[in-house]
Order: sequence, then structure tokens, then C-alpha cells
Amino acid sequence: MKHVWAIICVALTFGNSALAQGLESGGLSEAQTHRVVAAIESVFETCARIDPVYRPDCAGRALQRGAGKISNNPGYWEAEVALTRAVRSLAKIVRDHEDEDARSLREDGYRFKPVRADRLREVTIQGAEVFRRLEADFASGTASETLYFAPIVRLLEEKRPWP
Repeated sequence: MKHVWAIICVALTFGNSALAQGLESGGLSEAQTHRVVAAIESVFETCARIDPVYRPDCAGRALQRGAGKISNNPGYWEAEVALTRAVRSLAKIVRDHEDEDARSLREDGYRFKPVRADRLREVTIQGAEVFRRLEADFASGTASETLYFAPIVRLLEEKRPWP
């Protein structure tokens, strides 16, 4: 009988721990998707307010924040991989076109690096391609993944930080 209670206590402890982290048993859920959307959207709102030369770095931070919300959930592994790939691509774009003479911007707890204003058009085209690939990655999953990732794709289409 003691063993049964021990097993129940362990199951309840780890089960509650997973729920407290927002894992919902490690699968796809509307609540988890909503947390990802809210995390990305909050940083996109910051991106919309700042000078366009900082937006590519800001966009990367937004996607990084979204990836962080699903990093411990195996049901969102494909989404995390896609977001992380996009974050790295945006970071490379920023690095390749960084305006080293300009100061970084501190806004809402983040520090954003500027790209050169004379390269903004090129950076915008490259960033838009990163977002297109990300949206395609989200659309290429299973039917269940596509259903749960749809709100993330809508957010990316509607509120990306540059035109």
C-alpha cells in the first residue's frame, strides 16, 4: 500500500510540475499556442514602435521569445526548430548589415542592434524571405500541427515588424 501512495504522489508531483510549466502533458494545445502567439506579439508591438533600422533584430527577439515558450514541449518540437532557424537567420542578416557606428537601442527590456539605413531595403527583402520560409515550415507539418500552428502563422502574416 505504501508503494501505491508513493507512485501516486510522484505522479501528482510531476504532473502538476508539467502543468505549471505550461506543458499540458507535452502535447499540442490551444493554450500553449496562445502563449506562443502572445509572447511573439508582445515583442512585435515593440518592433512597430521603434525605428525601422532596429526592426530586423527586434523580429529575431520576438521569435526567440516565442521559441522559449515551447522549448520543453515535445509536441512543439518542429515549431521550436523552425523558430530557432528563423532567429539564427535574422541574427546573421543583422550581423551582416549592422551599423557599427550607431548605438544599440534599449526598449522594453531588450537591446536591439541597428542595421545600416542604406541597406534597409535589402535587409527587408532578406527578412521577408526568412518569414516566408518560417510560414512554409509551419504549414508543412501534420494536419494536427498545421491546425495548432495556424494562429502563429496568422500572426506572422499580419504583424511582421516590417512591410
